[in-house]
Amino acid sequence: MKINHNQLVFGLFIFNFTILISAYFIEYILKVPAWTMCIYQRIPFFLSILIIVIFFYKKIDFQKLIIILVFFSLINIGISFYHVGIEQGFFSELSTCKDEINANTTKDLLNQLKSKGVVS
Repeated sequence: MKINHNQLVFGLFIFNFTILISAYFIEYILKVPAWTMCIYQRIPFFLSILIIVIFFYKKIDFQKLIIILVFFSLINIGISFYHVGIEQGFFSELSTCKDEINANTTKDLLNQLKSKGVVS
């Protein structure tokens, strides 16, 4: 069975779409809040879907599409590497991701957490 370019690209569309739907399912249905890096990792998937739609409108040829999708994949690999590196302690977090809670007791911690807003 031979797969043509349109079938392959449609499979890539479904793959990217499934990843995004899964991320939103985890965030909104399972109520697991997304960290900033998780949100950044979604951007290449959105861009991949956009470029695939452009391909289906015949505005870009197959070879250019593949090159662009590989580029988006490399960007996502870089973001993923940084994300895992932060979680494993290999890299320090961005300053926007750090907290400034200096509690010595659970009561102090609870009071400081109540005074803070919800972190995205």
